[in-house]
Amino acid sequence: MKIQIVPAEEANALEFATGAPSSRNVDIKGFLDLSKEDFPTKFAHFVACTSSLIVPAELEVLKLFLRREHVVEESMEYFCCMDDNDTRAVVRIDFAAETGVDAGGVHREWFTLVTELIIDPSLGVFTCTNHEAQTYFFNANAREEIGEEHLAYFFAVGRLVGRALLDGEVMGFHFAPALLKIVLGIPLTFRDYEDLDPTTYKSLLWMLENDGADTLGLDFTVTRKGERGEVVTAELVPNGGEIPVTDSNKHSFAEHWLRYFLLERVSDQLYVFLKGLYQVIPHVL
Repeated sequence: MKIQIVPAEEANALEFATGAPSSRNVDIKGFLDLSKEDFPTKFAHFVACTSSLIVPAELEVLKLFLRREHVVEESMEYFCCMDDNDTRAVVRIDFAAETGVDAGGVHREWFTLVTELIIDPSLGVFTCTNHEAQTYFFNANAREEIGEEHLAYFFAVGRLVGRALLDGEVMGFHFAPALLKIVLGIPLTFRDYEDLDPTTYKSLLWMLENDGADTLGLDFTVTRKGERGEVVTAELVPNGGEIPVTDSNKHSFAEHWLRYFLLERVSDQLYVFLKGLYQVIPHVL
């Protein structure tokens, strides 16, 4: 259950992050032509494609009975455990001890509540990388903060984001640029680390643009928080603690740093999130 970064020139455009190949019947020329269009045209195409995926209410309706005081936990449980065939069914929301018919308003209220709460730091799913822009990245310490079932949350969030795309719902927060690029399969660059940690990014950039990396006392390791809150050291490469950073290998160090913080620390979370997302919205779209 791992996702790896590979050089853009070596990537297979017909294979997705979860390892699932796309259909060989994909109209590649059509997609290439669409890529040249403006955003409104691309969006209209996406809406037209996804609208046909929704199962008509006459055939199936998925009713969620929720308690407001446990709306996130119960919503995550529903989305994690629902049958694969139900992920595109029309959803109706019923709050316990409340009367009323969900004609759309209750659904929007529920969606707003859930998306506001899933980014709450106390839940442990996301961390805010830029408070001003309200951008979020996956919490690398989710296992310690949520528990052994943490991947179930990311799988459910993937399905929830898929439903947002399917239903045309607007989420009240933004993915960090790096996370959005990973989801869309767009090649990452070192600049993508800036949104996650501007201070460290500037320090690394200074090192890359100036001589004297060997005087900084760095090696191919990083420190992070362990399961009990302790500081632990992780190697970026085998025997990384024995490899000093110099001007000759500093670009390799920065590349491995990028891989570790943008991908390796959250590869399990990314895998199950994308798996849940693709069950609702086909990856070819």
